[in-house]
Amino acid sequence: MDAMDARLNEIEINLVSQDDTLQQLSRTVYKQQQQLDELRALYTALVQRLGDADDGPSPYADERPPHY
Repeated sequence: MDAMDARLNEIEINLVSQDDTLQQLSRTVYKQQQQLDELRALYTALVQRLGDADDGPSPYADERPPHY
């Protein structure tokens, strides 16, 4: 094998390695986006629940604590 074949072989190996790394990064970004979407949905639900809770008086507002 001459120097040119060795160099071409090395470039091909590097290309395959970079392609594998790119695929792994792509999967990681996809999973992170899914997690962000889930967290955004949970956040929206929490904000909605807190908003609903502030709409009316608490049913326990006039109740005396048990130690009295």
